[in-house]
Amino acid sequence: MEEWKIIPNYPLYQASTLGNIKTFNWKNKGVERVMKPALDGSGYLRTMLKDESGRFCTVKVHRIIGQTFIPNPLSKPQINHLNCMKTDNRVINLEWATPSENQIHAYKEKRRNISGENNPSTNLTDRQVLDIRSKYTYNRKGGKGVDGIVTKAMLAKEYGVNIWVIKTIVIGKTWKHLL
Repeated sequence: MEEWKIIPNYPLYQASTLGNIKTFNWKNKGVERVMKPALDGSGYLRTMLKDESGRFCTVKVHRIIGQTFIPNPLSKPQINHLNCMKTDNRVINLEWATPSENQIHAYKEKRRNISGENNPSTNLTDRQVLDIRSKYTYNRKGGKGVDGIVTKAMLAKEYGVNIWVIKTIVIGKTWKHLL
């Protein structure tokens, strides 16, 4: 059964145990309306709420549900989705967590893969790394690419990365999942 509570700091709205948010239009005789949140670029549901001072704020639905229903005596800063589904904002699917606890949960659930092109800090794709490995030719003299030799420096320039990136790729220190 869906239970509703007024959201702390947002008195014109209520949150539900099923992850919904509704608003009241007191000028229109207390008409209630369940809001339709939008999906953000990270896969979380967000919506706009007017706070106590009258300012509109963009809020993440899972945080609002957590703040409304889940006690947080240890002041943990994040809300973790237990089933790893970012749009499932039911109270039974949420818990307060530290950033470390949240990351550990994601790895245990195999939802967090930051290897290769899934790493947000990479500029290369898996296909490019395979191409780099196939193009690179070891040159003992550290030559300039003469006689068909392709150097790390040449590859770094071609792919727009630092020579150190190419070195770690060709020796197998990074992108190990493609070896």
